[in-house]
Amino acid sequence: MTQHPAEISRLPKQLRDMLPAEQLGERQLTRPSAEVVNLAFQMFWSALAPLREADKLGMVAFQFPPYFVAKPANFDYIASLPERLPGASIAIEFRHPSWVRGQAQHAETMKFLRSHGLYYTSIDAPEDRSIVPSFIESTGDQVYMRFHGKNRENWFKRNITAGERFKYLYSERELQSLGRARETWRKAASCARS
Repeated sequence: MTQHPAEISRLPKQLRDMLPAEQLGERQLTRPSAEVVNLAFQMFWSALAPLREADKLGMVAFQFPPYFVAKPANFDYIASLPERLPGASIAIEFRHPSWVRGQAQHAETMKFLRSHGLYYTSIDAPEDRSIVPSFIESTGDQVYMRFHGKNRENWFKRNITAGERFKYLYSERELQSLGRARETWRKAASCARS
């Protein structure tokens, strides 16, 4: 659903049964048919029904892969999410900087998310041209923030766990700085709603 490859052996039987023989012979599913994607969304949304009915479902986060770049087909895919998950609060995390690099692209992406009722996922991460820059921004009445840490040494390592990649202990000063940024955003958002 986020366009990451999926291990075919881990797919639910209903989805595996829809795959043609040549795809079943592969280890990963990289280009599923529209029918497979639609059923995957239906199954996912159905599985969340107990949380929705109990009013316990928070945001549904979509973290797109680093190769998911800002291009029309990807904008269209993201625009389809509210229809696929009606009533959900959907947070979008980009991992390719093309979505927010440069003032014009940044403004276009934020306007797009706002117009579709989607939340931008703000991140805190190491600085690098290949990483989405760290900043706090809201495209709705909530902020979704992920603290990836600044472990630059491990960020680009291969064959390590997510726990190793994101192992980072924020200093008191870093947390205070992020807290001030959050407070600045909160005040600005409060003024905008008034």
